[in-house]
Amino acid sequence: MSESSERPAEDPRESLRQRLEETRLPTDLKEQILAELPPPEERERLFRELQEKGGLSSDEFFASLGLEVEPQS
Repeated sequence: MSESSERPAEDPRESLRQRLEETRLPTDLKEQILAELPPPEERERLFRELQEKGGLSSDEFFASLGLEVEPQS
């Protein structure tokens, strides 16, 4: 057995925890995003509707993110 296979795999969560403050949203931005969300009842209705339709096409998904997808030739 090689030495690398004897060591347990490193847990990536620890690395992420160390850099948490670098990636955390500022409080005011987080509050703004949450305030712009529809009420919980509306989110639930939209989620169920999306499930019943079978989800989004890739074009619809990218459009929902505000991304424009160029057709591949």
